Amino acid sequence: LTDTAAQTGTRSYEIGRFSGGAFGTNVNSRFAIRRGRLKVTYDNNLSKYVLQFDVTQGGVGIKDAYVEVTEPWLKTFALTVGAFDRPFGYEISYSSSMREAPERSRMFQTLFPGERELGAKLTITPQDPFWSHFNLKAGIFNGVLNTASENDSKKDFIGRLGFTLPFREQNFAVDGGV
Repeated sequence: LTDTAAQTGTRSYEIGRFSGGAFGTNVNSRFAIRRGRLKVTYDNNLSKYVLQFDVTQGGVGIKDAYVEVTEPWLKTFALTVGAFDRPFGYEISYSSSMREAPERSRMFQTLFPGERELGAKLTITPQDPFWSHFNLKAGIFNGVLNTASENDSKKDFIGRLGFTLPFREQNFAVDGGV
């Protein structure tokens, strides 16, 4: 896209709708704080408390605010409540510090703008050697994205059944999910 097409929105997928944004009118270069993150985590193996802020020139916002509790007997079931990443696909939960590109793909930016949502999630990660290759993440979310308050009684269900096939001798693993 040219700067003019991005500014005027003459294309159906104008660049300003995605992370990073478009240039303002009469602007063709700029400095910006894209990510200014401060994250505080307390983790004691059975519970985890996370609070993450994003500080940019646009203001201060909360990225994550959640509590995760793991049952102490089998350490297989965990319940997460608050504002956190939706359990959909592989890319949403993968940190920008670990990805090849700092921004998520446009598909995920379109489907899940802001990535986070308010809700509750159950995670099942078996510790038994045979079943430990499988995991399940299933959650109920408000379904109004991170920019609005709840406006109806309908909720979104999002789930992911995943597996890992390790090749320990090669220090390699194949992950997949539905």
